[in-house]
Amino acid sequence: MSTKQFAIIALASIALLALLGCVSQCNRDTPELCNKSCSADSDCKFDCGAGCINKNETFDLKGGILIDCMLPVGGGQCQCSTNKCVSCIGEGGTIPVIANPPECCAGLVLIPPKEQILGISGYCTAKCGNGTCDSIESELNCPADCEAAAGPEEQVVGPDAYANEQQAFDAIAEEVDDMPELSDAELEALLGE
Repeated sequence: MSTKQFAIIALASIALLALLGCVSQCNRDTPELCNKSCSADSDCKFDCGAGCINKNETFDLKGGILIDCMLPVGGGQCQCSTNKCVSCIGEGGTIPVIANPPECCAGLVLIPPKEQILGISGYCTAKCGNGTCDSIESELNCPADCEAAAGPEEQVVGPDAYANEQQAFDAIAEEVDDMPELSDAELEALLGE
């Protein structure tokens, strides 16, 4: 091999090594460089450290141990949204009260919690409105399903029918005002005197 050929091979090898060193990789230092493209939900997978990425992407830990896994919160999974693999919350999962919370997966809607629960803004479900009061539903967050299950509401009468004492007093005073006036004899007969 001539000196000229040797120099060309050496320069090509150095250029190749430099190029390989500069190629961006999906790894623990650069998870943002991972391929997240998709055309269907089946194109996506969850990889601890990278989140939701293309199923053909390889995530390299670079010999390290991953301590903080970016698991989707609240029952999360991956879906393809606008040709990008993203984390979403599946059926029955909760949406936490955080900045930039995840969204419900396609086909699901967010309903409020069935009771006041700190830290939860609601549940993701497609079941509200199916005629069955499911475990995450109540008359508060899905009345279409749960009022029917509870039966008809009882009619409240008397002072309990009013929100406060003043309303009850005013209603009774109005009824008294509408009553016919009794003579002294009629009043004595009613009182038994």
